[in-house]
Amino acid sequence: MLTIKEPADAILILIYLISAVVTGFLTSRIRSHERILREREDRTNTLFEISQDIAGSRNKDEFLSKINARVGRLLDGACSIIVASADGQLMTDEFKPYSPQPHLSEKEQAVASWAFNSGRKAGWSTETLSEAKALYVPLKAPDRNVGVIVYQPKSRRKLSLEQENMLHSIATQLAISLERHFFEKRIREADRLKESEKIHQTLLSSISHEMRTPLTAILGTASALDDDANSKNPSYVRELARQLLDSGYRLNRVIENLLDMSRLGSGAMALDLQWQDLHDVVSVTLKKLEKSLSQHSITVKMPDDLPLVRMDFKLMEHALTNLLLNAATYSPPGTPILVSAQRKGQMVDISVEDNGPGIPENLLGKVFEKFFRAPGTPPGGVGLGLSIVKNIAEIHNGRVRVHNRPEGGACFTIELPFTEKPLDVASRERPEDAQSKV
Repeated sequence: MLTIKEPADAILILIYLISAVVTGFLTSRIRSHERILREREDRTNTLFEISQDIAGSRNKDEFLSKINARVGRLLDGACSIIVASADGQLMTDEFKPYSPQPHLSEKEQAVASWAFNSGRKAGWSTETLSEAKALYVPLKAPDRNVGVIVYQPKSRRKLSLEQENMLHSIATQLAISLERHFFEKRIREADRLKESEKIHQTLLSSISHEMRTPLTAILGTASALDDDANSKNPSYVRELARQLLDSGYRLNRVIENLLDMSRLGSGAMALDLQWQDLHDVVSVTLKKLEKSLSQHSITVKMPDDLPLVRMDFKLMEHALTNLLLNAATYSPPGTPILVSAQRKGQMVDISVEDNGPGIPENLLGKVFEKFFRAPGTPPGGVGLGLSIVKNIAEIHNGRVRVHNRPEGGACFTIELPFTEKPLDVASRERPEDAQSKV
């Protein structure tokens, strides 16, 4: 039992009491400052993480989802973001916020639309439309409003001034990022339109020439065949028929390349992948081009134990056709053309080598571009053949490369991935079976 007998004891207890009160007060202030500093640190870290999310994300959907989660955790509630459409309207028809929470009711959508159109916050904890369940903060970019942040608290406790400032800071940062995203999207779209217009003009100029040339020859040949005087000369008629066929083949190649380029570019071409023998692909292609390659000696070097490759026979034949016609076009008559194939590790290479002038080093990286034709190119073609070869190789998960041969000429190589043929797959197809696919 504590008793006070002397005045000095009373004074001592009073001093102890004052010390305890002062110590408790100071401790409380220290803890309060510590809590404030921790909250500020959390807000600073969140802003930094949001900046990192925006900078490191590949698209806006990715960083918006991350921001929703971070803001929800920081403010102890559910957060979602509604982004304006390309024409500057809030997407109220679909109203799909970037959040796992359910769609907003019609009343909540109306509050979001008001906040977006007016550029002022509305909803819960505000003086405007305060009956709403969530707080709606507009995303105001320098030029226009780009969306709305929707914050729905778990409890009805109002946000502190610092939390509100935090939410507005996030809204400002997010608005600027979305505006930059929209600008980048518009720039990409403008670049695509510019490139499309360039391709359109190139296509028109190329097609007008390449189709007019064989069509003119066809019309002239047909007119000569219609002449009774010429019909009495069988050798002349055969020569006209040969010219007619050549012009028809040339016109058909132009149309086939355009159609294939269109299907490859749109992704509408489905692959018919089967285990094929490259000997069959080469032999069928050379048989088909026998007349076109008649002025060149063709050498084929392929090992007998070359493995089967899973490919689309028709497409690979088309790619090899373009490489052979390219070699015949750019090499002088009478020069040899070499077709070879070999396995290199997990790849199988198919090469076509010519003895032409080769390709200027500064143009090696451009030969596979659409409508590209090197200076001094002989007439014929629209510059799509090698681009089609590149696309066919890539949809087979392979690639095509080119280099100049030290002894002269160019070498084009298609690299296809090699995998072992499963045991339950049927045995090798016979050449006549492969030819029947053409």
